[in-house]
Amino acid sequence: MRVKNNQKLFFFILILLLLLLINKVDFFKNFSKVIYFNNEQRLIKAYGYCNDTGVGYLNFLKKNFNFNSNPKIITQSHIPGLDWVSYNYKKTKKENNEIIVLNYPGRVFSKTLKINENEGFSYNERVYSVSKIVGLEVIGNFQDIESPNLIFQIETRVKNLRENKFELQNNKKKIKLNRNIERNYYNLNIELTENYYLKGVNLNFLDSNNIVQNIMGVRIYFENKINLDNFNIIHSHNNCYFLKK
Repeated sequence: MRVKNNQKLFFFILILLLLLLINKVDFFKNFSKVIYFNNEQRLIKAYGYCNDTGVGYLNFLKKNFNFNSNPKIITQSHIPGLDWVSYNYKKTKKENNEIIVLNYPGRVFSKTLKINENEGFSYNERVYSVSKIVGLEVIGNFQDIESPNLIFQIETRVKNLRENKFELQNNKKKIKLNRNIERNYYNLNIELTENYYLKGVNLNFLDSNNIVQNIMGVRIYFENKINLDNFNIIHSHNNCYFLKK
C-alpha cells in the first residue's frame, strides 16, 4: 500500500514540475508562434526587419538576389556578426564587391553629448563608420557671458583598423559664440584615423569662464565613411541598402 502511495506522490510531483516548466517557458505561447508564423516571420519578429539586427532584410536579399560574393554587412551598433544569414562557403574566394548597410544614419549624423563629472561633455557609446568630425552645435543662453571667444578640445578614443588597438586623438579649436542666438553651429574638419569605431568622445571648454553653466546641450556631427553616391544602389528599404561598388 505504501509503495502505491509513494508512486502516486511521485507522479503528482512529476506532473506538478512539468506544469511549472510549461508555464515558465511559455510553452503554449511559443507553440502557437510555431503554428501561426513561418520561419521567416519568426526571424523578423525576433531580430527585426530593417534595423541594426535586420535579419529580415538580409533574408529578403538572400531570397531575391543572387550574390556574386559574400556581402560585407555594416551595422551601426555593437552586435554579434550577421554573416550567418547569407554566408555561402562556395563564394569565399570571390572578390567582395557587395555591401549591405543596415540602419544607415545618413552621410552626416549627430550624437548628443552629456555633461560629465569634470564639467565637460561626453558620449560614451560606440560610434561606427566614421571618417571625420564635421560639426559642433552648442545650445544655451549666452547673453550674459563675459567673453564670446572660447577654446575647446575634442578627445576621441579610436579603435585603429590597421593595428587593431585604441589610440587617443586630441584636437583644439577656437570658436566665437553669438550671444544673440540659442543655437550656435560650427563647421569642423577633424580627420580621424582609419577606424573600426570610436569608443568615447569627450569635449572640454578651456579658459571658458564657467561657460558650462550656460550650456543646455552639445551635439557632435560626424561624416559617415559610407557615401551612397559612390555605389550602385541595387535595392533599398527605408534606411537599409544593398550596394555594389
